[in-house]
Amino acid sequence: MIVSVGDYSEMEMNNLPTYKMDAALLGTALENGLLVPYDNIRISAGTDNDGYVTTQDLAKGIAGFKSLLGSEDTFVLYFSGHGRDRNLIFSNGQVELQSVIDFIDSLTAKNKLVILDCCYSGKFVSPDTKQITIDDCIEDFVGRGIAVFASSSADEPSRLGPQNSHSMFTGALSTAILQHKSERYGCYSLQDMYEDTMHLVKAWNKTYPDKAQQPIFRNSIRGTIFFKTGKYKKYNKMELSFETDKYNLFGVEPLSTGTVKRLSAFITVDETVQVSELPAITNDVADRIKYAEIYSSAMSEERFEGTPARVIWCYFGHDESDVINRRFFAYTIWAADDEMMDTFFRSNKDALISDGIYIFQNKSYALLKEIQKTTITKEEYIIGYRKLLSTVINSAEDFITDLQEILNGAKKIEEINEKYKRWFNEVRTEYLALSDYDMPPDELNEWSQRILNLAGCVLDMAIYFERRDQKNVPDVEAIKMAIKQYYQSIEKIKTIEEDLF
Repeated sequence: MIVSVGDYSEMEMNNLPTYKMDAALLGTALENGLLVPYDNIRISAGTDNDGYVTTQDLAKGIAGFKSLLGSEDTFVLYFSGHGRDRNLIFSNGQVELQSVIDFIDSLTAKNKLVILDCCYSGKFVSPDTKQITIDDCIEDFVGRGIAVFASSSADEPSRLGPQNSHSMFTGALSTAILQHKSERYGCYSLQDMYEDTMHLVKAWNKTYPDKAQQPIFRNSIRGTIFFKTGKYKKYNKMELSFETDKYNLFGVEPLSTGTVKRLSAFITVDETVQVSELPAITNDVADRIKYAEIYSSAMSEERFEGTPARVIWCYFGHDESDVINRRFFAYTIWAADDEMMDTFFRSNKDALISDGIYIFQNKSYALLKEIQKTTITKEEYIIGYRKLLSTVINSAEDFITDLQEILNGAKKIEEINEKYKRWFNEVRTEYLALSDYDMPPDELNEWSQRILNLAGCVLDMAIYFERRDQKNVPDVEAIKMAIKQYYQSIEKIKTIEEDLF
């Protein structure tokens, strides 16, 4: 819902000539940037687009959406107009800003975003967030809540952009959405939208210091909102597996981060298979897969399309559990030519070269398999890792909220020093406790590893916060990167839990 008010003659306030352009900019950004269907957008800019918008128009507009919203929808309310004394000003009256936010928060939609482009719009509070417990699934929390992005602080006017054709903040926000500089994996996150907008606002403030303004961002959303933009060509890892009389191929992954195409193959063989038989198996695997087009989820391997792999690693286990836990009694390397052999065939006391194949034997395989036997029940694992998950999320979200208040200019770094130490000490304690666990059951392997990775992102936040420069300022950019990784990790855990529980 786009609300853009221009006619303030009844309120004896200056009319706003920017209302048409503001509505057009935001509408274009939603439709072309976030791929919102045109039929899902409602613009309230007065009858015949004359800028006369009443408080009743606001109420009717929201009521119209209320009946349409589903539990998995995102609702966006945008307001451009005058603001004062904690109120949004309309053509015939005013509405308390906080009451609008609280009402929007009560709507059925999974998440809500309120965008305010008006003077003194930063004078609001964000609804409280609910703490996640060990009994909750992550789906019940991730991406749920409300976020408010205001154009200026509580005591600050909002400015018009160049030539006074539109509001500066709306211009920055719509440009950020359309350019998608921080887009990842076909999605554009709310956090990225905020940071891209702030980058443009800071450029404005530097150019026009006498017209500087400080946008305010607060939210009660655990994690963030990911908008599917569909503009990223994502290459999924190809599922390549087959069985032969001698071996089973469980999967193939790319290792092509360098200048040549490289692959890894994961294989199981019967315990009767001798090491001397591995070169023949390796050559057979290479013949079958070296032309396979395998793509990683993190980067495009398109430059190698249609070309054969020049190096293939084959990792050998005796059962599926070995593959899941990356526990191998041997690995071999197949190389396409002498150059690759010289590069990757390294001298090692536990390795040999046979029939042009490099073979490394893991002498610790039997001991490792014995050590990694699971003695804790599946239920005990779930409880332990859910405890870590709840501690991690609650600690991280509290820290991110306070960090945002520092960026909003509402808090000082010193105010959260002691608080954050307690949060991260809790994460460290739970993290270290889980390090004493046995290996998880195979079906929980990926889930538990993702949770440990999530905890690692949070511990990174602590490290970067402790790392201060001479002015006692933490490494904010590094913290932001850790936060983005944290958000992405949460989404991965959510996807795993959808299939697991």
